[in-house]
Amino acid sequence: MVRAGDIARGLLALALLWALGCSAPGSHPHDPASPVAASSPQAAPPVSPSPQPTPEVGASERRILESSTLRARGENPWKLDAERIEYEEVGRTARVGVLTWTLMDAEGAELVTVEGNGALVDMEAMKVSFQGPVVARGARGEVLNVQNLVWDGKVRKFLGSQGVRMLREGTILTGKRLVASPDLRRLEVEGDVRVLLPEGMPAGEVPR
Repeated sequence: MVRAGDIARGLLALALLWALGCSAPGSHPHDPASPVAASSPQAAPPVSPSPQPTPEVGASERRILESSTLRARGENPWKLDAERIEYEEVGRTARVGVLTWTLMDAEGAELVTVEGNGALVDMEAMKVSFQGPVVARGARGEVLNVQNLVWDGKVRKFLGSQGVRMLREGTILTGKRLVASPDLRRLEVEGDVRVLLPEGMPAGEVPR
């Protein structure tokens, strides 16, 4: 016979199981009924802009200058006026268009003025390479016509080639190559050298 007390204890145990909830062996009583847990949404990582390419170290920087002037100091300073100058920061070189270039002495007096269609200027090498046809005029009336002319600031000389023609005090001197002083007064001409004296001057007399 089932006692009333046994029935009461059975009902109490069933009520406790119902309140706590039934769970499978080895599982946590508070786990959800479904074996696959719902994943919580993850925050999206911040998006950063793509990095810009880094310029090469020593990359060339070119500046275009219109109607500008370049200057150089030294024992024979000079200035160059050009319609257009393309200046390279790296190497300190410049390409110029139609130009007027003036060479001076240490006191600033003008020695020679050069006119040409263009030039390449190398500030480091102290050279100016004029593109012909080139006309150079000295302070005392000398006129030099040549196809290629270079001013070498390190040796302080003009170097000319191709179609050299020097007019000085009425005398015309022609040749293939020329080396001249900064004032065009002292010069050496080589290669098929010819001299045309002024009219009326004796053939053996050369103007100074």
